[in-house]
Amino acid sequence: AGSGPGPPPLQCPLPPAGGGAGSGPGPPPLQCPLPPAGGGAGSGPGPLPLPPPRSPLPPPPPPAMDRWAWASRLLDMTETLVIQQRGVRLYDGDDKTKFDSGSLLLTTHRLLWKDQKTSDCCISLPLWQIVFFEEQAAGIGKSAKIIIHLQAAAPNKDPGPYQSSKYSFIKLSFREHGQIEFYRRLAEELSQKRWERISVPQPVPAGRSQPGRVKAVGIVGIERKLEEKRKETDKNISEAFEDLSKLMKKVSFLPPHLLMLCEVSRTGVPNQPPLSSAFLVDTSCQCTHCS
Repeated sequence: AGSGPGPPPLQCPLPPAGGGAGSGPGPPPLQCPLPPAGGGAGSGPGPLPLPPPRSPLPPPPPPAMDRWAWASRLLDMTETLVIQQRGVRLYDGDDKTKFDSGSLLLTTHRLLWKDQKTSDCCISLPLWQIVFFEEQAAGIGKSAKIIIHLQAAAPNKDPGPYQSSKYSFIKLSFREHGQIEFYRRLAEELSQKRWERISVPQPVPAGRSQPGRVKAVGIVGIERKLEEKRKETDKNISEAFEDLSKLMKKVSFLPPHLLMLCEVSRTGVPNQPPLSSAFLVDTSCQCTHCS
């Protein structure tokens, strides 16, 4: 009560269902596209449709410098040194790192970088993590580089100097040249995959000798030579006894005066008994044979 007249109801623009008198059954009734005037309680526009889900963002690239792990300056017993180059700087992607001057070693199993200033600083990178690599030519004031793209690190990787990185590749900057030969040898090792083979342990030092390992190999060699020498000595003694036995057989057929002559040559005393008592000369005998 007291309220003014509301808005006029909306008129449906469609004709009413059914024809006049005598008309046959018409088409099914059409539904009015307009909402009913003054809807009842709870009526109103329904919930808006949800927007389509967004496509997931691509995962960030795996970090690169966290592939390096602290390592010893000595090579493992199962790997062999392929090539070594001084004056190499490491890049984490496009960023320089604190590893600015060192020697880069390529072995049959990994890359090994040794600091030229600090003897205790050495890191390594296994070759199986390399996906592919490419060359970057030198420019004005810039040295030639090798770009190495890496795959994810193993879960049980040894600790290293970096825990994370925003790049999926590293750069090796060759400030003292040598990148052409290093690139060629790296391509050979990645194609051969010698790290997958079971090799005989060979203690090879990385830049200096390993006294402990070389000493172990030397002891084995000395023992082998002593054993060969002992066998050779036993053989010589056996042959000497055989020769002596043959000589004694020949001596037994010599006449007595030759036996006496041999005894005089051996002892220097003519009255000494001869070599064998079977050939003693009886001087008291006056027979023709003894005289």
